[in-house]
Amino acid sequence: MEYSANALHAAIRALDEVVRPVVEAADDAQAADQLTLVTDTLRFLELRLADLPRRSAFLLQNSVDLAAALAEDLADESPDTAGMLVSAARRAAELPSGGDALAEVTGAIRETLRNLLSWRDPALRRSAAWHVLAGERRRITADRAWFAPLGFDTDPDTLATLDEAMPIPLPAGAPPPRRARQETG
Repeated sequence: MEYSANALHAAIRALDEVVRPVVEAADDAQAADQLTLVTDTLRFLELRLADLPRRSAFLLQNSVDLAAALAEDLADESPDTAGMLVSAARRAAELPSGGDALAEVTGAIRETLRNLLSWRDPALRRSAAWHVLAGERRRITADRAWFAPLGFDTDPDTLATLDEAMPIPLPAGAPPPRRARQETG
């Protein structure tokens, strides 16, 4: 990640010190706006780069939790589906918090929810919907905290911190998030 952070920093600096003066001299408002969008996006990526493992772990854990809750609900109604969910959640928990683990567990959840309307028990359907909405509430809270530096939130006073929104321990050996390194020296 250190190379990525350095590359992002160098790209931002090049845009600010070399490209921006040329764009400003050309007096092209649209080009200036686009340049600002690009540099702001790169600054956001630079800021959040160290937190990507935490975000991946959070998204995976949120999906594993949903799979476990759905499996528990479905144990009597559809033991095969419940078993598929449990199996996917276990395999995902054994993998690093990357795309493969997340894709496997979300695939199992998606397959399960496709059949939601065919479930005979309305209480089971309501329970599944409640679990999905609870997981989405957690994800939305995390997304709002994640994107807070961009300044687009309509109610910034209600934003959680990343630590509050993504209470997932970092994987073993992962560096602490950037702000924690800054606070400790």
